Amino acid sequence: MGKKHGRDHCECGYKMHLTAYFSLKGDEQELRGAMVTLKEENETQAHKSLQTQSQELKALEAKSSSTETKVEIQESVVEELKAEVEGLQTETGRPKVAFTAALGISGRLGPFRTETTLVHKKVIANTGNGYNPETGIFTAPVKGTYFFRFTVASDQGKYSRGSVLYKNSEQVLSIFQHDKISSLQHFSSGANLELEEGDTVSLHLQTNHQLFDDEHNHNTFSGFLLFPM
Repeated sequence: MGKKHGRDHCECGYKMHLTAYFSLKGDEQELRGAMVTLKEENETQAHKSLQTQSQELKALEAKSSSTETKVEIQESVVEELKAEVEGLQTETGRPKVAFTAALGISGRLGPFRTETTLVHKKVIANTGNGYNPETGIFTAPVKGTYFFRFTVASDQGKYSRGSVLYKNSEQVLSIFQHDKISSLQHFSSGANLELEEGDTVSLHLQTNHQLFDDEHNHNTFSGFLLFPM
């Protein structure tokens, strides 16, 4: 009876240990399962976080790119405005030179025995005061390229008609007609001239030439500054 009691006691203890072992084993499996689940959740969360951060980063990059583009456009506009302002300042500071004058006579002029400077006394415009109506000579106030145009007229064919354009003492060009036409005839010509400050430009009437004018101003002499140099 004593031996049976001892054996029952041992079996009971063994069963308790075995139960405890399986219980611990189950807890371990549950723990491992929970850890795997937690790891998967963490990985999923991390992946989502990375995606979110990537999207936010792309959004920031797009916004930054857009901002840079706007800055570049604004800088371009500023440069254009600066160029316009500089151009206006240059235009404002640019000398203004222009004149037109007519002979201011009523009747015929010439012929003369020597070549004579034509004096256009009737000033129509003289911006910059480069033209002198007392001498008929234009004097360049600044170095630059100028344009000059002149028209001559005569009403009868007894004498030749025309004139000569001079730069200082150098003959630049001339217009003339020798036909014996007894009616009012007009002739015009012009030229671009590069002048130094102080250079002169004038029109001359050659020997045995004659012009005609009246209140209609048939004979004119004009010039203006194209651009300074």
